[in-house]
Amino acid sequence: MLLTLCVGIFDHEIWSPTEPAVAGVAWNMVDRGHWAAPMIGDALYLEKPPLYYWLGALACSAGGRLDAGLLRLPAALAGLGALALVGWIVRRRHGDDAAAVAVLLGATAIPILELAHRATPDVLALFFAFLGFALYARGSRWDWALAAALAASFYAKNFFVLFVVAPPIALDLLLQREWRRALRLGFATLGFSALFIAPWALALHAAGGDEALRVVFVDNTLGRLVDVAPDAWPSMGPLNDAWTAERDGPLWTYLLYLPAIAAPWTLAAVAALPLLYRRAGRDAHRRFLGIALLTVPLVLTLASSRNSAYLRPLAWVPLLAVAELLVSPLRRWQRVLLEVNLGLVLAAVAGVAAAIAVRFGGAMAVGWAVCCVAAAVFVARRQRNPFGVAAFAAAGLAGSLFVAVPHIDAERSTAAFFAAARGEVEGRAVYATRIDDRRYPLLTWYLRRPVPVLASREEAIARLAGGEPVGVFVPEGPYRRGAWDDVPHRALEAPSGKRSFVLLLN
Repeated sequence: MLLTLCVGIFDHEIWSPTEPAVAGVAWNMVDRGHWAAPMIGDALYLEKPPLYYWLGALACSAGGRLDAGLLRLPAALAGLGALALVGWIVRRRHGDDAAAVAVLLGATAIPILELAHRATPDVLALFFAFLGFALYARGSRWDWALAAALAASFYAKNFFVLFVVAPPIALDLLLQREWRRALRLGFATLGFSALFIAPWALALHAAGGDEALRVVFVDNTLGRLVDVAPDAWPSMGPLNDAWTAERDGPLWTYLLYLPAIAAPWTLAAVAALPLLYRRAGRDAHRRFLGIALLTVPLVLTLASSRNSAYLRPLAWVPLLAVAELLVSPLRRWQRVLLEVNLGLVLAAVAGVAAAIAVRFGGAMAVGWAVCCVAAAVFVARRQRNPFGVAAFAAAGLAGSLFVAVPHIDAERSTAAFFAAARGEVEGRAVYATRIDDRRYPLLTWYLRRPVPVLASREEAIARLAGGEPVGVFVPEGPYRRGAWDDVPHRALEAPSGKRSFVLLLN
């Protein structure tokens, strides 16, 4: 488990789409002291509350340097925490062996594996959702801890975790006619929320005023839930897209994505479905899993902002459902689905290793592919059981990441470009012509200095034409289309395909 989630953390630079924004905010916190109000450059960036930014910045401060691996470390720890919660609940119900299998399944589940290798607040949302589900599974004596966890989850992703976790819990309690417990949980969550959120709200108001509070509590709350006519939108800064983002998803977005939250164990999860609905009333744990599987996609569909990634916290359900499957008597069709799933995972992990060898070449990649294929054959012939396959998958994915990530980083990273740019802009004033959350933060992160944003192309031209030595970063796309051909300059270009900037020097 540790190997699977730690490989791919310290071995590559900042990757889009989410990591540049985290890097830009962390730089502002560490170098400029903007801890209360997350900022990219001089613009507020309040799409997410600050918990992940704080953790990433603290990791960099403790490590003594701004480093992509340190920025990613909280994600790996949150992923490990999510897996520990899976093991905690399964061990309580079915013992150590079942818990070990469940944790290995989680370590190779795509929603967890992906988020635990990226610097992103979304991984904290996944952790807090798992925490809420786990505390509810432990019973009423954990209700105060559950209310506190739901309140604290605000700092991960606004009220998103509450929006995902509270509805299935409320419905389950109402179906059991536990009215008092439902009310107690609701009021406790409200009280803890006020207690936890108020200090940051006050600090944020001091740093950003009423507009900052509106962006957090109106734009990024109501703006994600309801559609409002454009003429009713409040004034939005350059990094605020709360009223427009993720509006293209069709009504059936979550229905289409539902099988993917269990990947690569989807067939096993399908085999476990009858356990959640057949005689589920006799087992409160299984009944709740069935309720959550139906309720969460429905609730998410009601929001106007739809993104398949919002369904990732529901990965709790298939993981726990498959754990139930592995300790239950199986019908023939369930056994067949499980066997097919195990075989497909063996083939997929071996195929990934072989694909890496074909794509990147080299003795290490080829040697790893041969070892991985041989191990897959051995497991298939000698140890074709869930624990053996899951352990092989975890080790195989970790090894494939170890081999592939440096090659992928060489193709995706812009670190070499910015290292060259840092030497070029020594002794120069440096500017940018556009601010966004995917490319602009790379400037401050790699250059280790503020980069003001010019208001217009004309102002950039005037700076380049002046007597002061300057460098201006312009978007790569317009530059390659000839938008700056008429401006006298010397250019430092990023390698093709980096989707970064071009540095213009007078």
